Amino acid sequence: MPLLSCPDCALTVSDQAPACPRCGRPLASFAAVAPPPGPAAGAAAPSKQALVAVNLVSTAVIVLGVFGTVLVRSIGDRGPASIEPAAGATPPEAASSAEPAASATAAAKSASAEPAGELVAIPAGVLLRGANGVDEDEKPSGEISVAAFSLDATEVTVAAWDACVREKGCKASSSTAIPDMSPVDTKKWSAYCNGGKAERANHPMNCVDWAGAKGFCDWAKKRLPTETEWEYAARGVKTAKEADGRVYPWGGGAPTIKLLNGCDRTCVKQSEQDGFSELKDALVDGSDGFPTTSPVRSFPANAFGLYDMAGNVSEWTASWHGSYDVTEVDSGKMRISRGGHWASQKPGELRTSKRSKGVPTTRDVVLGFRCAK
Repeated sequence: MPLLSCPDCALTVSDQAPACPRCGRPLASFAAVAPPPGPAAGAAAPSKQALVAVNLVSTAVIVLGVFGTVLVRSIGDRGPASIEPAAGATPPEAASSAEPAASATAAAKSASAEPAGELVAIPAGVLLRGANGVDEDEKPSGEISVAAFSLDATEVTVAAWDACVREKGCKASSSTAIPDMSPVDTKKWSAYCNGGKAERANHPMNCVDWAGAKGFCDWAKKRLPTETEWEYAARGVKTAKEADGRVYPWGGGAPTIKLLNGCDRTCVKQSEQDGFSELKDALVDGSDGFPTTSPVRSFPANAFGLYDMAGNVSEWTASWHGSYDVTEVDSGKMRISRGGHWASQKPGELRTSKRSKGVPTTRDVVLGFRCAK
């Protein structure tokens, strides 16, 4: 029986085969090869039945090979997406990528949650705004209705600000900008800025001007609170009657090192070492261990669940400075900030009704912010 050699895969097959059983090449393109040497002397020639059996096996192999090729090509034409997995089975490609996808999702959620911060729902109520007989800027005191809103539980942290910087929603800030401050003092005070310091990731971001604070809140899809909202939230009560006697966010008791981060003995000592003559008097006796800012949530929250509404850093609001004769002033030269800070040396600076004002371009080591929604 003549034998042929497949030019593609070198398989030797019978000339009775229609195609190569290995690669499927048509027999017509094969080149004839010499038959193998005959049987040795004395060896029995293969019987006719044996030759028929060989042909049958060869044909069967060819048919199976062709059928397999057609099947593979058919599946390949359908593409991976058209192959339905068994019920409950996970496709191989999905199984291999499931873990990275889950990790990426978790990372995205973590990244988006960090700058957003924890919002606290503040119920609607009535605020007894301002105070009579304390500071002329807080007059006239009167009741004002406040609609429900939400406010960040903490001041915006360095970590949250850095996330905004990475996404180009904010600009890095690590220096002060105080009107009429000398270059020498500006450099000295800038050492107390928290921006860019990894070890202060959970401290409030300071040295941010008003536009920077607003820009962060815009990036986080929030806004700065008005000073009326801020004072209402700081008092922690829903009615003017309940506010009676609540001079500070915690109530009417005097400030202590357990209630807030103000200028204590540690603050005074640090300022003396750094050559700052401004901080000579401690607000409270004792030491809380924080010479400047403290990590957020280091002190108790007020009745609404808000932290550092007095102390740590004071906070920019959306409001222009103006008289309390109107609800909100439409324009002006000064923006209002609220709350005491780590360098506060007098209890009066911590009152919920205390108003502070500054030019919007101010960047101060005692000034930060939180967002509302």
